[in-house]
Amino acid sequence: MELTYRKLADLARSGERVAIATVVSTRGSTPRGTGAKMAVRESGAILGTVGGGCGEAQVIREAARAIQQGASRLTTVDLTGEINDESLTHCGGTMEIFVDCLGSGGDQRAGASDLEIVQAIAEADASGQPTALVTVIGGSAEAAAIRVGTKWVLGSGGASLAPPPAALAVPLREMVDAALAAGRSRCVWLAESAGEWRLSDGEQGLALFVEVIAPAGELVIVGAGHIAQSLITVARTLGFRLSIVDDRAAFANRVRFPQADRIIVGGIEETLAGLAIGPATYLVLVTRGHQLDEAALKTVIGSEASYIGMIGSRRRVREVFRHLAAAGVAGERLARVHAPIGLDIGAETPAEIAVAIAAQLVKVRRDLRAAPVPNAGSGTAVAGPLVLILGAGDLATGCAVRLRRCGFSVALTELAEPTAVRRTVAFSEAVAAGRAEVEGIVARLVPGLDEARRALRDGEVPVLVDPEGQARGLAPAAVIDARVAKRNLGVTMADAPIVIGLGPGFVAGRDVHAVIETNRGHALGSVILEGAAEPDTGIPGEIGGHGSDRLLRACASGTLRALREIGEPVAAGDVVARIGDEPVRSLIDGVLRGLLRDGSRVHGGQKIGDVDPRARREHCCTVSDKARAVAGGVVEAILYLSKTANRSAPDLRLPATTRARRGSACASSARARS
Repeated sequence: MELTYRKLADLARSGERVAIATVVSTRGSTPRGTGAKMAVRESGAILGTVGGGCGEAQVIREAARAIQQGASRLTTVDLTGEINDESLTHCGGTMEIFVDCLGSGGDQRAGASDLEIVQAIAEADASGQPTALVTVIGGSAEAAAIRVGTKWVLGSGGASLAPPPAALAVPLREMVDAALAAGRSRCVWLAESAGEWRLSDGEQGLALFVEVIAPAGELVIVGAGHIAQSLITVARTLGFRLSIVDDRAAFANRVRFPQADRIIVGGIEETLAGLAIGPATYLVLVTRGHQLDEAALKTVIGSEASYIGMIGSRRRVREVFRHLAAAGVAGERLARVHAPIGLDIGAETPAEIAVAIAAQLVKVRRDLRAAPVPNAGSGTAVAGPLVLILGAGDLATGCAVRLRRCGFSVALTELAEPTAVRRTVAFSEAVAAGRAEVEGIVARLVPGLDEARRALRDGEVPVLVDPEGQARGLAPAAVIDARVAKRNLGVTMADAPIVIGLGPGFVAGRDVHAVIETNRGHALGSVILEGAAEPDTGIPGEIGGHGSDRLLRACASGTLRALREIGEPVAAGDVVARIGDEPVRSLIDGVLRGLLRDGSRVHGGQKIGDVDPRARREHCCTVSDKARAVAGGVVEAILYLSKTANRSAPDLRLPATTRARRGSACASSARARS
C-alpha cells in the first residue's frame, strides 16, 4: 500500500512513535525513485516500501535506531554489490534515504511541529493543491541552530502553510517555485554569507530535501454496482480519495462501500454538474445502463478532469461518440475519453475489470500513455515493424517518439556513459536511471536481447548498452544511426532492409539507403537518397540570436559537479557546474536547457551543456524543433523506402535522384508498409 500524508497524519495523531524513511536521491538503477516513502512504527509495523529486500531491511534497522534515539539521520543504501545466495535484490545503484523520527525536528524556534506539518500537507492534498515539503537533512545544521529534521511547507503562489524563518524565506521560496514548476523533488544546499542565505555552489551550509507533493487525486466512481465495489478496494491501496455517485440509496450506502470517503445519492447528471471537477479528479463511468453512461459523459466531458473513462463495447462507444459529436462536442474532447475503459488484459469479471481500470489510472496518474483497447475479437494488439536506433540522445529520442506514435516498435542502443546534455528529452537517461520518459513515451533499460524482445512484445521501448552491436540480432526492419558522430562508425546497407544515417559522415547509396540533413536551415530534415549531408561546420546553429555562446564547454578534464538543474533560469556569469576547482559559467541569460549528469567524466573543450536564450522552461522537457524536423525526415524516408522495396527488387535499389523533396515521398507512400 502506498504511504500517503493522510496516513501519516493519522499516525502522527495516534501518539505512537514512528520513523519515516524517504528516498532523497538515487544513482544508477534503483527499485524506487526519489520521494518514495516507508513508515516504521515503534511496534514494528511497516507502511509503504522503499524497495524491499536487504536494502529495505537496512533502512528498517536505521528506523528502529532513530526511534530509540529520537534522532533523524541520513543513510546510504548500496545496491551495487555482487549477487549472492543471501541477496537476490541486485539493482546496481545507490539510494540516499533520510530516516526522520517524527518529533525530533522542528520546535517552536525553528518551525512548526511534525503533527502540524503532516496535517497541513494532508489538508492541501485534500483540496487538490500541490505543495513542497522542505526538510533539513544534514550539513552544518547544528551551527545554524536549525535541527536536522526541521521542516517547512510551502505551497504554490507564495502560500506558506508552515513558514520558514525570515532569513530563509526568499531562497526557499525561489527553490520551491522552481521545484513545483518542474514537478521534481531534489536535494539542494544553502550557505550563509554576510547574513544572507543563498544557493550554495558546494556542499556547505544546510542540506535540504525539497519534496514536491502532488495531490493524490480524487477518484469519482459513477455507478454503485459490482465493478464499483471491486474498484474501490483496489483504488484504496493506490492512495486516491474515493467518492461514489449513484441515484439509488439501496446501492450507494456505507454497508456496500465502507471504504468510500464520501457517498453521494442523487440524480447523476445533477450531481456531476455540481461537483468541483479539476485536474486532480479522475472519473470512472460505470453506471447500470448505456443511457446513463452517455448522460454522465456529456455532463463531464467539458471538465478539466485528468481522467475520464467509460465502460462499454467498441460498438456502443462509437454510438455514444456519434451522438455527442452531433450535439457539438469537439473531437479533441472525445479523444480524451478512455473508452472502452481499462487496459486490455482480457478482463471479464468485475474484479478483473477493476484491475484493468486501476492499471490505467496508475499509468495516467504517472503521465504515461495508456495502451488502447483493441477492437473486440482482435486479440492482443500486434506491434508495428521494429526500428533500431543507434544512440539515445535528444535527436535519437525525437525520432523514437515520432516513430512510436506512428505505430512502429522502437529499440535504442547507448553508451555505458552517455554524453547527451539534453537529458530531460533523451532516452539515454534510462542508462543511469533505469527508465526515462519523454512526452509520454517511456523507455526502459534492459540487460540483453531476450529482455529487449520481451519489452517489445509488451509494447515497451527498450534501451540497451550495446558496445558489440548485438542489437542487430533483433532483426529490425530499419536501422537509424543517430549517434551524430560526424562519421560512419560502421553501419552498412547490409545491416537491415532500410538503413538511414543522420547528418554528415554517411553517403546515401553507398553505405546507407538514405541520409537525413541535420544542419539548421532551409534543408533541415530533408531526405537525401544519393550523396551526403552538408558538411559539419563546427559552428552551432543560432537560437534566439545566440550561437557558440549558448553552449557550455568543459574548461578542463576531470569530473563534473553539477550545481544547477535543467530548467532553472541562469544569468550571464552564473556558475552552473565545476570541474575540479574550475567553475563553468553561463555566458548568456536564459534557461539551462541541458547539462551532463553530476559525476560525469569530461575532457577539456567537451560540450557539457547549453543555455536557451528564449528562457522558456517548457522547451527543456519537450522534443526540440530540430529533432522534430529530423524525425519527420526519418519517417518520410522509411515510408518511401518501404514503398520502393515493396514494388521493386529486394536490394532496395533507389531512383537516381540526389535529394527527395520534402513531402513528395510521404505523399506518394500513403499505403506503405506499416
